[in-house]
Amino acid sequence: TAKSCCLDVTYDRLEWLGDAVLKLLHTDSLLKWEHTSYLHEGYLTMIRSEMGCNDHLKDITKAAGFERFILLKPLNRAEWCPFGLRYCKLDKHGDEQAFVADDTVQRQEPSDKVYADVIEALIGLVFIEFGYEQCVHIGYEMGVSFRPGNEECRRWSDMSPDQNLVSFACDFVGVSDFLNPHLLVEATTHQSCLHKPVPSYQRLEWVGDAVLCLAAREWLFRREESLCVSKLVVLETTLVCKLIVLFLITSCANCRIVEEHL
Repeated sequence: TAKSCCLDVTYDRLEWLGDAVLKLLHTDSLLKWEHTSYLHEGYLTMIRSEMGCNDHLKDITKAAGFERFILLKPLNRAEWCPFGLRYCKLDKHGDEQAFVADDTVQRQEPSDKVYADVIEALIGLVFIEFGYEQCVHIGYEMGVSFRPGNEECRRWSDMSPDQNLVSFACDFVGVSDFLNPHLLVEATTHQSCLHKPVPSYQRLEWVGDAVLCLAAREWLFRREESLCVSKLVVLETTLVCKLIVLFLITSCANCRIVEEHL
C-alpha cells in the first residue's frame, strides 16, 4: 500500500527495514562470491549499489507478479481498477463495445521506486516474521541476491591472534570461541600498518556497517511502532553516529586492543 492511497498504514516502515536487510544480503553475497571477494570495498560498494538499484528491483517485482497487488489509489469504483482488468461497455447481447479511455478510471502505473519499495517491504516483512536466514533463501529464489559457489574464508597461518585479544573479543561479543580467530587480527589492524602481512579492518568495517544498519533499524522498528519513517531516520542517525560508537568503544576499553596493533 503506497502513501498515495492516503491510508493510515503504508509500506514505508517495512520498506525502511527491508532496505537494511537487502543491504546485508548483498554484502554477504559479494563477500562470499569468489569473483568479488578479493575486490576493494570501494568496488564492492559500487556493485552493491547496482544490485539494489530501482531498475533491478522493478524487474524482480514484475517477474514475481507482485505488481498486481500494489495499491496506488483508494479502493473506490471511480478511481481504482484491478490489475488485469479494464473498463468497457457491453451491448444488450453482452458483447464488448468501445473501450473507455477516460484517464480518470485507468489504472495508474507504479513508478520504478514504488516497485523497488514494494520488494524491499516484502523482504522487511519476511525478516520480522521469520528471521534473516529465511530472507537469505527468499533472496536466492527471487534473484534479489545470488547464491555463492563457496564461502570466502581467509586464513593466515603466520598471523595467529594474541590470546589476550581472543579472550577480550569473546567476552565483548559474549561467545566462547570464534570459528576463525585469525580474522580478529584483521579486525584490529589499522590501514597504516603497511608492514604487516594482513589486510586492514576496512573490509570488515564495510561488512559491519551493513550489520550495524540492520541492527539499529530492527531495534527501532520493534521499539517505536507508531513512529513514521522520517522520525525513525533521525533516531537511527543519532543512534549510530560516530560519537555514540566511540563512547561505546572507549567505555568497553576496546581502544586498548586497537592501539596495540597500530
